[in-house]
Amino acid sequence: MKFKFNLSVTMVLSLITVMAQAQIKPPTRLAIVVNVNNPTTTMSAEEIGDLYLHRATHFPNAKEATLIDQPVNSVTYENFYREITHKTPGQIQGYWSRLVFTGKGRPPKQVAGNAEVKKMVSGNQGNLGYVEETALDKTVKPVLLLNK
Repeated sequence: MKFKFNLSVTMVLSLITVMAQAQIKPPTRLAIVVNVNNPTTTMSAEEIGDLYLHRATHFPNAKEATLIDQPVNSVTYENFYREITHKTPGQIQGYWSRLVFTGKGRPPKQVAGNAEVKKMVSGNQGNLGYVEETALDKTVKPVLLLNK
């Protein structure tokens, strides 16, 4: 019995140590971005949500939108989907699984992070993505800043 207690205490202390050493980054504001040559200048959270939930497929200017996503396991991904769709990452994964299974849609292309999102968006006028506000530069144009 004492062995189990000591093992449990050791595990808890190890977990606390690992968590204390982790570089936990607080959430930052997010910017929804388009190509600088895209005529769209502003979009609502609802319009963005409709695109990312495949309820819409085109920008307000009628140009087809190609969506770029951050990695599923990132804080940026979680914050974006919670703010825009009010869904957890698990709910989003289930949602897209159903759409793919029924042949009604394909999920956004996932890339490695902010730099890759900017690269993809800057390379195609129809691409739409999201990055941390601190990653904004002249290669992309923000159409919405989230209040996080």
